[in-house]
Amino acid sequence: MGKRLAIILLNVALLTASCTINSRYPMPGDKIVFSAVASHTKCIISSTSYPQDIPFVVEAVHYPQGLDNDWDNIYMSGARIEFDAKDSWWRPTEEFLWPHDGDVVFYAASPAIPQIRISPEKGVETDWSISSFEEAQVDLCYAKTTENCKLHSAVVPIVFDHALTQVCIKVRPLKQYSKLLVSENLLQSDQMTVVLDSVKISGVICEGHFTQEPMGWITNPSVTTYTIFNKPSGLALECDNHNTPVLTPLDPLLLIPQLLPETARIDEWHRTVVHSTLTDLTTGNVLQDLTYEVPGEAHLPIWNCCQKWLPHYKYTFRLAVGLESSVLSLAVTDWVETREIILDE
Repeated sequence: MGKRLAIILLNVALLTASCTINSRYPMPGDKIVFSAVASHTKCIISSTSYPQDIPFVVEAVHYPQGLDNDWDNIYMSGARIEFDAKDSWWRPTEEFLWPHDGDVVFYAASPAIPQIRISPEKGVETDWSISSFEEAQVDLCYAKTTENCKLHSAVVPIVFDHALTQVCIKVRPLKQYSKLLVSENLLQSDQMTVVLDSVKISGVICEGHFTQEPMGWITNPSVTTYTIFNKPSGLALECDNHNTPVLTPLDPLLLIPQLLPETARIDEWHRTVVHSTLTDLTTGNVLQDLTYEVPGEAHLPIWNCCQKWLPHYKYTFRLAVGLESSVLSLAVTDWVETREIILDE
C-alpha cells in the first residue's frame, strides 16, 4: 500500500511540474497581468487612452534579494502583451506567475516591433527613423514600474511616456477679406476665400538612437521633408460670424526630438480666390463679373520660433496666410494642450 501511494504521489508531482507556467519556482503565485495607460494620451489621432488594438512588449527583471542587490534573471523576456476584452486586462500571450520573494522591475515598450530592444542596463532602446508622413504617425512609448513580489498590485500599472515630439500645424486666414462697397448707384461685391494648397516641414532631423536609461536621444545628421497637407482642391480657410479667423488643425506628426538645424523651416503654398461683381442698383444689371486667383507662398524658418524639440511635448505652429506676408507663431504645451509651457531656449 505504501509503495502504491508513493507511486501515486510521484505521478501527481510530475503532472504538477508539467503544468507549471513559465516559472522556475516550485510553488507559483498569481498570474501576472497589466493595465496600460498613457501619460495623457497614447494615440494622437482619435483616442484619449491606450488603444486596445496595439500590443506592447514587457521585459521583467527579477531581484530575489531586493533592489539593493543584483538582479538574478530576466523573468519575462520580450513578452508580447495583448488586451483581454473578457477581463479588461492586458495579458502576456504566454502566462507568467509571480515569484515568491524579492522585487520585479518591469520595462515596457510600445509598439511591439522587432527594432525595439529592452535590457536591464538601458531599459527601452531603439534606432528610430522617420522618413515619411505615415511613419510619423507611430507613437514610440516607454515605461518602467517596480513591484514587490509579496505585496504586488493585483494588476500591474504600465504608465507610458512619449519618446517623440508631437508637432502640429494650425492654419488660418490672416483676416476677413470679403467686402461690400456702395458708391452712388453701384454695388461692388468682393468675395474672397483663402485656400491652402500645401504645407511641408523641411530640413528637420529624421534619424536617432533612443535609450530609456539614461533617457535621451543621440541624433544623426540626416534631414528630410514631410508633406503634411497637399490636395489639388485645397482647403478653404474660414472666418466665423464675427469675422474672426478660425484656426484649422492639420494632421499632427511625431518626430525625433532634436536641436533643430538652422535650415529647418515650414513651407506653405496658398491662393486667394476672388469673385468680384459690380452691380447697377438702379437697374439690377451686373456690369462686371470676374473670378481670379492670387497665388502666395512662404518659407518660414522654424528657428525664429524655437531652436529645439523636446520629447513628450507638443509644439503647435500657428500659420496665418493671405494676401499679405504669412505669419508663423508657436505654442508649446503638454501632449493634449491642457497646459501651456514656457521653455528656456
